[in-house]
Amino acid sequence: MKDVLSILLALIGIFGVLALTYYLSKWYAGRINTVIAGKHMKLIDRLPVSKTGSLVIVEIAGKQYVAGVSDHNVALMMELQEPVVAETIESPFAGSFSSAVKKVISGIRNVTGKGKGGQDNSERGAD
Repeated sequence: MKDVLSILLALIGIFGVLALTYYLSKWYAGRINTVIAGKHMKLIDRLPVSKTGSLVIVEIAGKQYVAGVSDHNVALMMELQEPVVAETIESPFAGSFSSAVKKVISGIRNVTGKGKGGQDNSERGAD
């Protein structure tokens, strides 16, 4: 009985640490995003071109500019005539943990050809 209790307490402790890590990482990510995001400027895209340099598209007061950025210099290259629309990519981690697990499981089922209950999809139509 003592062994079962110690295992149960260890599992509760592990899940507690995981939950605390999850909520702290969400809090920290939200804090970083508020520091990075400006009120009047927005980073649209970034393309690394060397170890320390990159090209960036920034939006300032509704106008978009291309700039070269390195460790020692920032150079404005041009103003874009047509604005670039930033694509939003849906993260597989967006939403709840259970929905992410369901997406992964359904993807595995699609790849392996197995449906619910472990039956092969080709066997279902043979009835």
